[in-house]
Order: sequence, then C-alpha cells, then structure tokens
Amino acid sequence: GATLRTAQNDDSREWLSSSSLVIAHALDTSQSWFSSNPINGEWDEGSWWDATLKELCCDYGRVCFIGESMGASAALRFSRHCTPNGTVVAFVPQIHLKDFPQSTREDFTKTRKGALCTAIQSACQDTKAEVSIHVGRDEDDLYQINYIQEVVEAHLAVDEEIDSPLPRDGNQDSLMVGNNKMRVFKHDVEGHALGAGLKLNGVLATTVVNELFAEKVWSDSGLPSVWRGQEKRYC
Repeated sequence: GATLRTAQNDDSREWLSSSSLVIAHALDTSQSWFSSNPINGEWDEGSWWDATLKELCCDYGRVCFIGESMGASAALRFSRHCTPNGTVVAFVPQIHLKDFPQSTREDFTKTRKGALCTAIQSACQDTKAEVSIHVGRDEDDLYQINYIQEVVEAHLAVDEEIDSPLPRDGNQDSLMVGNNKMRVFKHDVEGHALGAGLKLNGVLATTVVNELFAEKVWSDSGLPSVWRGQEKRYC
C-alpha cells in the first residue's frame, strides 16, 4: 500500500506561511519505488502516482518536491509536475536499483529496474524546475550520479573520472549541468541516511529551507550566492 495526504503547516517555523503553503506526504510502503498502484497493488510503472500527482499539483503556482532515498528517486522521477519556479531536492536518490540489494521484491525484475532508471533519467532531462541532488560519502550513493547523463558529461568535460563524479572525501558541489538548473552537492557524512547525518550536524533544516525558500542564484563560486560565506554551516 501507499499513502498520499496533505498536512497543515508547522506554526513553529517562521518560514512556513499557514495561508500559502500546503504540504503533501507520499509514502510507498509496498517497496515498489512508486511503480505500483497502491489501490489494487498492480505494477503500473508509476502511472497511478503520475496521474495523482498531476491532479494534485495542477492548481498551485509553485510546486516543489523533496525526498530521501526511495523518496528522492520519486522526486526526480515525477519532477515534471514541479513548476518552473519550483525546486526538486533529492537526498541520496537510488537511480538504478541493480546496485541496491535492498530491493528484494521478486517482481522487481532487471527489466523493471532498468525502466525505472530510464524514467528518472528522462525526467531529469525534461524538468523545468531546479534540481539539487545531495549525496554523502557512501560509495553506492556517489556512483548513482553516473546515471544522470548531464552530470557525467559535465565532469568528463573537466577530465574527471567517470566512475567517481564526486570524491568520497570532503565537501564539494558539482558544476552546473544539464539545463543549468541541476546541481549535485557532496556532504562529508557517512552512510546512506544522509538526512539523519545532516540533522545530527545541525544543518538539515537550514539545508531544506535554503533549497526550497531562499532566492538562489547559481554562480561559478559553487554554492548559490545566498549560501556563500555559510559553507561550513551548510556542509
């Protein structure tokens, strides 16, 4: 099964306007990476989620997606439903599940995993929204960036190794890639649970708020201009 519901704002956050912000939570408890119909359980390559998100998002002037792990995969995959003034924030997305033994569903075949990867790649190429992908030091998570063609090509252009688009050690952000609206941020955090690691370091809320609500201006300095001078706090 799965859930998709709206929630009221957390009034304790000054940056949330109770009159203008609607939050919807999506959860795929069937472990299909949002590829099955949660009503009848049938595998439909994500068409139920696609149609539901289209209907949900169509009436809003600004739509953003944020997710971690499987949720990050979905945020990228369905990013067509974000508005051009919106942002997609993907923490450690799993782009090709052949690299992750955790996907143990017997009906999640190699063909279906490949189709999911292709769907995510196409969505990243086609989205009009800004896209920020965040990874930590986990080697499997770092390798996932290879499947985003624009990122790979950008790093090849500066003679970096194709199997290591971002180094395991240290903090680093990638070049502007694709349609100049995609960035990859590398954090000095161990393990796949990047959100938990950023929270432990006291920077998760700042990261999310800056991604979704700050006016960002991409520049050659690395971080968006609104974050420059705050690199240590951010990373």
